Amino acid sequence: MKCHTTAILDRLIKKARTSVCRFAVAAIGLDYRGRVIGSRTNRPRFVRKGGGVHAEMSLMISAPKSLRTIVIVRVNRKGELMPIDPCPACARKAAELGIQIRTLR
Repeated sequence: MKCHTTAILDRLIKKARTSVCRFAVAAIGLDYRGRVIGSRTNRPRFVRKGGGVHAEMSLMISAPKSLRTIVIVRVNRKGELMPIDPCPACARKAAELGIQIRTLR
């Protein structure tokens, strides 16, 4: 069953609000048919240094090879959408794997 954009957006916002990071980001992976095959949030890695694992990178590492599209969102503490773009490292890795990264704002 194909998910609609609003259903994906609602799921992403709900997932992002579970992140313990200051900037709550969630990613959902879709296969070539548009079916959801996984979701991740960003997570802290170095508490004192501010580094972390990006949601989209975590999804690329753990998702099956059928992953074709990643949709990412960032929300504030109220659950409102904030601007976001993938970092250069995540964008480069996605391009190498033939995966599109889309953002919802």
